[in-house]
Amino acid sequence: SQICAVLKKRREELGWSQQQLATKAGMQRSYVSDVEQGRRNISVANFCRLTTTLKMTGAQVFTEVGK
Repeated sequence: SQICAVLKKRREELGWSQQQLATKAGMQRSYVSDVEQGRRNISVANFCRLTTTLKMTGAQVFTEVGK
């Protein structure tokens, strides 16, 4: 999905691996991978954890999706 692509792009901009993001967000690397690949639906709680860890807001994610 477009949301997943935005999260992945931001992670890459920060120069983080999936493992680094997962560790910082308190998640499993396989979960982060599945989310980025669109293989897993993301809950609102986990979306908020990821966006906070990625130093962005939900509004920023949706703005990027709308571009």
